[in-house]
Amino acid sequence: MADGMDNQSIIAKMDDRSIERLICLMPANEIDIVKTPETGLLMMAVKDSFDVEFYLGEILVTEAEVRYNGKKGYSMVMGDEPERAIAAAVVDAVLGSDNKKLKMTVNRVLASCMKRVNKNEKQQGKLTARTKVSFETMRKG
Repeated sequence: MADGMDNQSIIAKMDDRSIERLICLMPANEIDIVKTPETGLLMMAVKDSFDVEFYLGEILVTEAEVRYNGKKGYSMVMGDEPERAIAAAVVDAVLGSDNKKLKMTVNRVLASCMKRVNKNEKQQGKLTARTKVSFETMRKG
């Protein structure tokens, strides 16, 4: 996908209604669930301001694996999100398949959702920017 955001990232940020819409696009009779959604813990590594990696702690994730037309799809999403994990796994499998029509439809939905996510993030960024404090320009007193 464009704008540096991959499909998993888009799906992770989609609202529940969009996830349901995405799942409804999929041919349920052609999808085999290889691994039902399962929660687990994962150590989250981050970098501090000095570019040194450290472990922030454990995060809850949900994994799922499906098969569509012989293509496997896998996903891991943050939180206890079984529907989101299945949706992401199905998207992974569909986009790896030969079904061009379904791939185009899925890509169109993802692109539309990405636009909404980007718009929401820009609005959130503007709201957050208003509260930003510039310590260098604060009056010493």
